[in-house]
Amino acid sequence: MLVKKSIMVCLDGSKHSLRGLDAAISSAKQSDSTIIGVHSDTSFSAFSAVRAPLLPEEKWANEVGD
Repeated sequence: MLVKKSIMVCLDGSKHSLRGLDAAISSAKQSDSTIIGVHSDTSFSAFSAVRAPLLPEEKWANEVGD
């Protein structure tokens, strides 16, 4: 049974996360892997962790196209 490998990339729009995406793309091409992107919503302030707000789910997509 052949299992296709996946590479998870965390994205928040920063230049460092985009560099990570570039590295994941390069690695995926070499290993025939699938990339799974996880977006971090950075619209909350540093104090958000203290009061744990509800995340606005309407911003989230249920599926991502190819």
